Amino acid sequence: MELSIDTSTRYASIALSERGALISGETWHSQQNHTVELAPAVDRLLKKVDATPSSLTAVFIALGPGGFSALRVGLGFAKGMAEGLHVPLVGICTLEIEAHPYLATGQPAYTTPVYAIIEAGRSQIAWAGYRGTRCIAEPQVTTPEELAAAAGHPAVFCGEGLASCVSILKTTLPNDTFHEAAPPTRNAATLAVLAWQRFERGGIDDPAILQPLYLRRPSISLPKTPKA
Repeated sequence: MELSIDTSTRYASIALSERGALISGETWHSQQNHTVELAPAVDRLLKKVDATPSSLTAVFIALGPGGFSALRVGLGFAKGMAEGLHVPLVGICTLEIEAHPYLATGQPAYTTPVYAIIEAGRSQIAWAGYRGTRCIAEPQVTTPEELAAAAGHPAVFCGEGLASCVSILKTTLPNDTFHEAAPPTRNAATLAVLAWQRFERGGIDDPAILQPLYLRRPSISLPKTPKA
């Protein structure tokens, strides 16, 4: 049984799965409080299915982009579980999780690019592009206008951050498709599917070196240099 954890944003999610197939899951809105919410939520979910941590055979984690502190909490917890239980750890980009429900593997939809978006603050967005099973635009932080200029067309746009920039994108790209779903726009069940697929291909991460996908420095002020 695998444990999937996504604390990329204020919408946190966990799931238990068997070979990627969902057993049970929980998604909630966190008021910047992942530190005190995550461990009790995992314990509650394990008890719900009459399981214990020793029942786990792998840990899957959403790597971001997302909130700086939120990502650190999730990855730190996942690393601790994986190392403590001596089970594999597999990380997946949060933007791929957002895009997955809208990706198609058959023609002609296979050729339609999907752009997943998460808010990055400072009037910017984090986004990546996918077509079928391929990433066609690596995760990056830009303005919505820069995404509109870079995207292939016709295209599909989705993700938790779409609401923050959809009016800008629609003005520039009126003929594209916009999935304006209310949050939460993703859950750990999708992470379980993607991570299991990667695990089957031999994609296992080293807990000692795996890092969150921040894309940029946290939004904090640097200390001033002391005067001589």
